[in-house]
Parts: sequence; structure tokens; C-alpha cells
Amino acid sequence: MHLLKSQHNDIFDLIIQAGLSPSQFTIGKVQDPVTILSGFEKTRISVAESEYFLEFAIEQGKHIVRLAPGSQKFTEAYQIKSEWSEKRKYVSLWLQNLKREIDQPDKWADFLKSAQGIEWDLTSSDNERFTYQEVEEIIASKERAKIRIAELHLPPEQLRLIEERLDYIAEKAKSLGKVDWKNIMLGTLVALIVQLALPPETTKALWLILKEAFQRIILIALR
Repeated sequence: MHLLKSQHNDIFDLIIQAGLSPSQFTIGKVQDPVTILSGFEKTRISVAESEYFLEFAIEQGKHIVRLAPGSQKFTEAYQIKSEWSEKRKYVSLWLQNLKREIDQPDKWADFLKSAQGIEWDLTSSDNERFTYQEVEEIIASKERAKIRIAELHLPPEQLRLIEERLDYIAEKAKSLGKVDWKNIMLGTLVALIVQLALPPETTKALWLILKEAFQRIILIALR
């Protein structure tokens, strides 16, 4: 299907209203061989350097819209009315979905980036349990870390979250083998740093506190 110039302009305005830049988008008729041979008509709005798109099509006399991202799935499709007012609603919906996804932080990428900044001594294959004395040392290390972290003057909710994670790590030392505990500690602490989204200097200070507090139990080598 072919859009009018006025409809192109309407889409332009909707993109601006959504807080996005028209330079991120391309719009035009789909000219691939499958579309031509099938006799379908398609117009697609694509987002540069992504898999996101909105596509209006006429297939077997039915008006279809496909959008990615969808509201609940990556790609969703709907049969719609032919009027532009109907299509316009789906452009707005798609732009809302798109803004939602673009504004999302990539927590997995942030996690991996934070983890790459630390070298952990996880080479031991010995997964024996901690002794009573070692568990007590971990608990004491946790309490030392709490005291020093309080000196960073973080917001109360962030400080409470850190303390909860440290309590969780110390509690796990009572039931897990040493290798398993080190892995749990790594995942918990790195995920915590990502979740807090602290300024770089505060993040570095926090890692140094954790390194010094737990250095008798686990080797944390900051790069």
C-alpha cells in the first residue's frame, strides 16, 4: 500500500511527539521479490541499525499491520481497518513500544562489562565446605564492609540493598561449597553494582572496600 504525503508527514510528527528523531527512521514501499510475486502491497517504517519496524500490508484484500517491538511479543500482527485513523493508532502504539525498548538499560551488557573489570581466583576445583572459623571470618568481613560502605554516604535505599546482598552472601557461606559460593558471590556483587548504577568513582570505591574486606577469603584482583 502507498501512503499519501500527508500521512508521511503525520508519521513524522508522531515520531517527534514520541521524543524520537526522524533521522533514525526510513519509510517506503517494500520491493522484495516475495512481495512482488505474491501480489501483496507493503509499506515499511524501519529503525536504523535495529530489527525494529512497522509494516502496513494488504494481503488477500485484508489490511494488516505488523510491528516490532510489540506490546507483549517481539513481533505482533493485527488485521485492521483501511482508514488512516486506524493505522495512525498503530503507529502511535508502535512508537510507544519502541521508546520503551530504546530507553531500557541493557543490564546483561552492563553486567558483563562490570564482571570484565575484575579478576576472580576461581581456579580451584576443590568445592569443600567452609569451616566454622571461615564462615565466622566471612561474617566478620561482611560487617567490616558494612561499616566502611556507610561512609560512602549513599542514599538509604541503596545502602539497605547493599547490606541485604552482603547478608545473603554471608548466609550462603554456611551451606555452599567454596567454589559454588565464590560464583554466587561474583554474580550477586556484580549484579548489585549494575543495579545501583553508581558513578564510576563510587563504584571503584565500593569494589575496593569489598576487596579489602574479603581478601582473606577470596582474591579479588581489580584491573
